[in-house]
Amino acid sequence: MPERRQFRAGDLSEEEGIRLALSLNTDELTKSPAGYGFGSYCYHEGCIHFTCFLPNAVHRQGLLPNFYYAGASRACHMSKLLKDVHREDM
Repeated sequence: MPERRQFRAGDLSEEEGIRLALSLNTDELTKSPAGYGFGSYCYHEGCIHFTCFLPNAVHRQGLLPNFYYAGASRACHMSKLLKDVHREDM
């Protein structure tokens, strides 16, 4: 089950966007992930992308709603984070 989300990163330079994506990946691996943690962030064309794939082996009944809520939680987390990133630029 693939999931792909993209979040506009505003006026970040390519280097800043890549550094932010790498930082988000580090947080996913070393801290509490914003969702299920099966995925990776990258930066491309002014957006932070999160791509995830859940193999059939981990699929369980009732997982789909949880997967949806995890995606919504990730979107909320990214909205707050990117708002703070833009606030720091001011």
